[in-house]
Amino acid sequence: MSTSLFSNTPTVTVLDNRGLTVRDNAYYRHPDSPHVTSERITRHQYDARGFLTQSADPRLNEAGLVNFSFLTDLAGNVLRTHGVDNGITVALNDAAGRPFMTVSNIGTADDGTEDASQAMTRTWQYEGVSLPGRPVGITEQVSGEAARITERFVWAGNSPEEKALNLAGQCVSHY
Repeated sequence: MSTSLFSNTPTVTVLDNRGLTVRDNAYYRHPDSPHVTSERITRHQYDARGFLTQSADPRLNEAGLVNFSFLTDLAGNVLRTHGVDNGITVALNDAAGRPFMTVSNIGTADDGTEDASQAMTRTWQYEGVSLPGRPVGITEQVSGEAARITERFVWAGNSPEEKALNLAGQCVSHY
């Protein structure tokens, strides 16, 4: 394959006056037509606070559709993502800003309503308030089924033996 296929195919990022990326222009060539360069533009939109609200790749932009739409809280944390390929995801953080619960795989029914029949709920559990608040487990539950613990974290304590091995406060097991 000739290196000329890859020459003059830059990626150009267009910023708005706030320094936010509003377009990513990428140029491609196909081996069957190396003298033809095609432009593929991914477009992004932001709200007044500067948080990403929509992203449309070249595949759907020509049809007037967006690939992803985002809903954020006041701090800019993404609360809801709607992707054309992966459906809807809702994410909630706790008061400390750590992940608390995520519901993903929410589909859209033929009538346009949300369909949670295949939804997956992930819940994070953390250490108590007297400890540093590290994660101790993650639970997953598919709609209509029992919740299952899918991940566990084991943290080293503050004993002289653990300190001697430089393990104090480190994750010593994750399964």
